Amino acid sequence: MEERKVSNLFDNSLDRVDQKHYITGVPAMNFPTSESTGGWHFLNYFDLDRGVFKVSLSGIHYPSTNKYFGDFGIVDVSNKVDALKIPHLNKRVFMATHHRAAADILVKWAISGKVHCTVEADEWFPAKSDRDALVNVLTLAKEKLEEDGLWIRLQSWMTSQLELESKKTPFEENTFH
Repeated sequence: MEERKVSNLFDNSLDRVDQKHYITGVPAMNFPTSESTGGWHFLNYFDLDRGVFKVSLSGIHYPSTNKYFGDFGIVDVSNKVDALKIPHLNKRVFMATHHRAAADILVKWAISGKVHCTVEADEWFPAKSDRDALVNVLTLAKEKLEEDGLWIRLQSWMTSQLELESKKTPFEENTFH
């Protein structure tokens, strides 16, 4: 993994956003990256009228997860940022989709060694298909996550969080596409 000190603070502008340092974490979870997504706490992160603007960036506030997921789930949201009248120096703005942002949060948690994980699968992804898609994202990176000793923690989280239709784990059945 790229060695870089991770800050717990947010950026209050989009000056450092690029494809490598895309917006991720909870701010990305609360931003509408598609027609069917958007957060329940959008104004906690993006309320320019109240002077609130907070973003977390990959490789700065979060560890870079590109080693695991490549550029999967990183999208250009420049048009949406323009529509919201968020200043961004006339450059492209990249953000994690909800599945990528959740995967980034999970990897940060796995690295941290903390007991409690803030990602609540049923709450964040109420549709089973969305929970399955999150598991797929993590499963695609299984080999690299294993190399860094993170897979066991993530597998444990998945098993504890996701309702399974049988007693076998999705890893044993390999039922996810």
